[in-house]
Amino acid sequence: MNTVVIGEKPLKFSYEHSRGNNTTLLEGTFELDPANKVSVNYAFDSKICKLKYTYVHEELTTFEPTYDMAKNTWDFATIAASVKLVEKLKTPTLTAETTWNFKM
Repeated sequence: MNTVVIGEKPLKFSYEHSRGNNTTLLEGTFELDPANKVSVNYAFDSKICKLKYTYVHEELTTFEPTYDMAKNTWDFATIAASVKLVEKLKTPTLTAETTWNFKM
């Protein structure tokens, strides 16, 4: 992944072309601050473009609304993680769920 700095904020992007199945992908992520970032993913062959906003709340819960421009749909995901520090083995509990998916 390549990085360009815009206004002291990192813009990370990658470009991938596969000759075998003739696909070309462009992905980019702009980090506004440690808790907020915007990502875009575009496949040139299928013209699928997804725009995702990621918000991390108190380093434990992540909210990710994603807009699929090709299908004109939204997907909302919530991810939560926790660790019990009183136990000797610190295995995190991870929960992920899709809350909504609707077409406009």
